[in-house]
Amino acid sequence: MKISRPLFLIYPGLILTLFLTTVACESSSPYVVESHTIMEKRNAVMKAYNDNQSTLGPKIRQGDADSIKLLIKTIEEAGKNTEALRVEWLSLTPPKKFLEFHLLVHSGFNNFVEATRVQITVFNSVLLTGQANGIQAERGSKLLKTSNDEFIEAMYLFRGLTQ
Repeated sequence: MKISRPLFLIYPGLILTLFLTTVACESSSPYVVESHTIMEKRNAVMKAYNDNQSTLGPKIRQGDADSIKLLIKTIEEAGKNTEALRVEWLSLTPPKKFLEFHLLVHSGFNNFVEATRVQITVFNSVLLTGQANGIQAERGSKLLKTSNDEFIEAMYLFRGLTQ
């Protein structure tokens, strides 16, 4: 790719970032591209998951059964999509320097999928009995937090590896 001088003068930070990323990841470029693609898909899944929960939240707090059923469907879909991303992630072979990043993301996917299973159990219990199992709800909450923390740490690690 030939970069013209005016582009460099207008966007020096962007060009420098692209150059450093290219140099740092020369041997791992396919992995970087594929992992970035999977992470973009994960971001889309998380956006839909979070948006639906925000939209349904007020009605769920009022105990609206139809909203709880919609929430369960949202959680099931997020779990199913994340499981598919986890399987796709397992098909990647990370270069040695990306191994810690790769394992951290894999753990994040696992914890999120498990969290969705727990959430489904909790909300089905709410539908059947009118009450949430507090222990299960706490477990689901901790799994979600762990998953989010792992993805945040992985993104910082990825940034450090590609700069």
